[in-house]
Amino acid sequence: MAAHLSPEHHFLMFTRMSRDGDGRVTYDLYNGFPLGAFAAIKLLTLPFHNDLSMQISVARNLMNAFFIGAACLAYLSIYRLRKSRWSAVIATLLAFSSYYCLFYNDMIFNDMPTLFGLFLTFHGMVVFEQEKRFSQLLIKSFCAIFLGWQIFAILLPFTVIGCVKELTASRSLGALIRSRYFVLGATSLLFGMTLLAINFTNEYLAIGGPMRELPTFRLMLWRCGFVTPDPSFYDFSKFSWIYFLKLQMYLMGRMSIPHIVFRFEYTPLFFGLLGIAVLATSLVAAALSRQRILVLSLVVSGWCWAIPMRHFVVFHDFQSLYYIGLPLFFYTTLAMLVEKYSKIGSMGLSLAAFFLFILSSISLNHYKAADADKQNVLTADFQRIADLVGTRHNIFVCGDYNALGGGHHAVGFYLAGNYFVSDIEDAEFLLSDSRTEGDNLLSPETQKVFVYRRQKQDIPSDCYQ
Repeated sequence: MAAHLSPEHHFLMFTRMSRDGDGRVTYDLYNGFPLGAFAAIKLLTLPFHNDLSMQISVARNLMNAFFIGAACLAYLSIYRLRKSRWSAVIATLLAFSSYYCLFYNDMIFNDMPTLFGLFLTFHGMVVFEQEKRFSQLLIKSFCAIFLGWQIFAILLPFTVIGCVKELTASRSLGALIRSRYFVLGATSLLFGMTLLAINFTNEYLAIGGPMRELPTFRLMLWRCGFVTPDPSFYDFSKFSWIYFLKLQMYLMGRMSIPHIVFRFEYTPLFFGLLGIAVLATSLVAAALSRQRILVLSLVVSGWCWAIPMRHFVVFHDFQSLYYIGLPLFFYTTLAMLVEKYSKIGSMGLSLAAFFLFILSSISLNHYKAADADKQNVLTADFQRIADLVGTRHNIFVCGDYNALGGGHHAVGFYLAGNYFVSDIEDAEFLLSDSRTEGDNLLSPETQKVFVYRRQKQDIPSDCYQ
């Protein structure tokens, strides 16, 4: 999506361009996200537009930077709330040591940027509650929304609880509308709707048709559960509330344990019970806290995202990242109890948390490195192919476009700027993971994916199946 982002296409977000025999261009649109995260990826990778490997490296490091930024904001927020550096360090290190945090911390998408945005907004809320500085909260919230919609998951409980508090205190509708909580909710919603309207406008200009037929609008209805899933494509049992709730309890449990500990064999029941325990402990901590509105908003933010988006969340385990408020306050409560009785114990727990984080990170990086070697071969192949093919050419993919060469959705990124055709007769080049010797083979040195001139002779047989 970031690779295709350009003024030429009015900053429309899509994963593939197709062109038919009459020259008509269509797009595989994925235009339902705010522009911010993808614009940041595009901006930083632009100097390396001819180097696929560097683009991936730069984008991954950008995701790592967002991850580190999120952890730093979590630490600063907890320190402001609890006035204890040891407790803030312990809670942050342990909460960010989970499998989902450390496995997806360099995934090139908008989830790490939105995790950063979540804690940017939360930090703004903490500063607002303590110092009544409203403008910084508005700016942080708008910047966060520009990175992703998940920010509304924390804005919703914060504004609702704040409005209820204001209405209870003043018993005046006018006072409620003038309150900072109402203004925050209304302006944030207006800003988000403006961003979405821009996306819809770009989409309409690209493909036309009524709004209900726009792919982004239909995707939104599907993710929010307003459209019945296709029974030929989805397992209907996964859409039941019982399955959904069990899965969320399991994911909360896994989010609450450092990965290095998770390596031991645990049953799904164990993680489910742990998830319930962590949820209950965090809710109790929120109820007893003097900053109840802040703690409760972050604790329930994961559910405020998962429930409305359950058709999406149930198929994507990385969405459990937004349950991070649960382990953060669970470990904050634990650390405060330890510090209350033993300063030395608190220092020891900080050291243990540090080693758990480092060991978890090393373990997962080692695990990811094994797959990275395979993907590096694929990247080298496509670099050679991209150098040969250039851009603005018609390409026919022999086989599965989404898994060619073993790369998930690789073709659209590696050969961005080209058109993909469904009729082999319209193609200038053919892509295949089958090797056939002959004059039409343009990349004899590649290992997993091969490019051919489109001529009948010496073409892989899978192109004509």
